[in-house]
Amino acid sequence: MGNKSYELLKILLGSTQRIKQNLFNTYKYNILDSIESLPDLVFELHLNCKSSFIPFVGFFTPSGIYKVFLLKSCSCIRKEVQ
Repeated sequence: MGNKSYELLKILLGSTQRIKQNLFNTYKYNILDSIESLPDLVFELHLNCKSSFIPFVGFFTPSGIYKVFLLKSCSCIRKEVQ
């Protein structure tokens, strides 16, 4: 029974990945056009994961401050970690 569950999970995850890849391939030019139409943009992501139910979750999850820069002048996306 356990081996069948593993195989089903493997099929499900593989098909989910293919669906996401197909969606990206379908809309990637729309996404890129939308990004190009944005002005220069800088934003910060503050990540900190804590759990009282799962011990050590903070140890295994990312934490910190991430700065993301979308710069039209060089057509690039840059990330800094603090």
